Amino acid sequence: MSEPNATDRSGLDLLLRGFQVSRMLRLVADLGIADRIAPGGQVAIVDLAAQCNVLRAPLLRILRALAAFGVFSISSEGLIGPYTTFAAFAQ
Repeated sequence: MSEPNATDRSGLDLLLRGFQVSRMLRLVADLGIADRIAPGGQVAIVDLAAQCNVLRAPLLRILRALAAFGVFSISSEGLIGPYTTFAAFAQ
């Protein structure tokens, strides 16, 4: 068996990242995050965490990660808002 090359590692990384993103999306859907943010509006992370009955810091980490994929926007003041991808999650 040959040594793994950069392409092999890149393919594995994509598989792992895809799984992580799908798990984060599932969590956000289970918490009803999209339904708690009005279209075009913003909600403070503190309020969102309280509404979902979860800790603020872990929720913020998840939302920041999803913001990198264009699902949410996060302001420097800690306000969470939608991106265009977001509409698919709202009921």
